[in-house]
Amino acid sequence: MAPYHASYQMPIIRNIAISDHSTLGVWKITESIKDLTDQAILTPSETAIYRRFKSVSRQKEWLAVRVLLNQLLYEKFQITYQRSGKPEISGHHSHLSISHTNDYAGIILNRKFQSGLDLQVITPKLERIRQRFLNPIEEEWYLSNGSDLYLLHLIWGAKEVLFKIHGDHAFFFKEHLAITPVKWNPKGSIKASISNHSFQEHYTLNYEILDKRMLVYVAESIPL
Repeated sequence: MAPYHASYQMPIIRNIAISDHSTLGVWKITESIKDLTDQAILTPSETAIYRRFKSVSRQKEWLAVRVLLNQLLYEKFQITYQRSGKPEISGHHSHLSISHTNDYAGIILNRKFQSGLDLQVITPKLERIRQRFLNPIEEEWYLSNGSDLYLLHLIWGAKEVLFKIHGDHAFFFKEHLAITPVKWNPKGSIKASISNHSFQEHYTLNYEILDKRMLVYVAESIPL
């Protein structure tokens, strides 16, 4: 692919070198549609996809992810999707995960193993569905911390990350994805696992609160 030359650099608010093989980037989207389309350098097929979105906010999020990818890799690459919906970078060896919410966009790149991130706006609405994704241990953890909404979003975000790693609809949030309780802090690391009768993987996830949003992402895969 050709080198990526941008006349304007987007204001990345988080650019984290997680390890020598993994990088995360997040930014707040303040640019116009024109600014984003100019920087995204869309292919004809990408342009066709972009024009299908009716919502301006959805258009901006979709474009912003591609500009952010260009900036982190210093080249123009195209994002394609597997049948499961998992994104991948055409012609590049890094694994990719994407998240966007309310004018924020984020991606994580990992050259060694499948990775994931999740970015969620803190909202009381999540409380309504907590019984669908909290197992009994997580429920006790949540209630013993005063039903802290940020903690609830941490658990949800961590499970979203695990689900994105595999993209397998045979895994259920409550039964197969588990978060190990720790002392609650607004920023830190947690242990998480995904398992069923024939499969098990463990991960360390990092998290932080970013402008009333919960950011959760893979720090490392833990060998069994």
